[in-house]
Amino acid sequence: KVLVSVKPSVWVAEYDPPTPEEVEHAGSYAKNNWYPPLPKDLRYARHRNKGSAEGRGVQVECLSCKALVGLARLGQDGSLNCDKDGQCPHWTAEVKRDLVQAAQAVYNNWAATAKR
Repeated sequence: KVLVSVKPSVWVAEYDPPTPEEVEHAGSYAKNNWYPPLPKDLRYARHRNKGSAEGRGVQVECLSCKALVGLARLGQDGSLNCDKDGQCPHWTAEVKRDLVQAAQAVYNNWAATAKR
């Protein structure tokens, strides 16, 4: 297994730990908008809307590495876009790929049910 260093997303200027309220809001937003659950050590930390400088989506925080390592944005077609630059031992290309697949599976299941 290849270990990677912590590299915050370019969408995060510096590590500014989210407040408990921001974490609660981001978690609720992610759940209510069908974002896939994150693996252990990661959490949705801060919701960013269309007007924010960091870009639209939900920031991903690694609790073990104490870093905002990513940004995830769910499209209306069920596609999950994850940043391509942020990384840590817990926010890897494989984790991002699995989340993208999980989001698409949920959307496909919903779409198939909606057509009935």
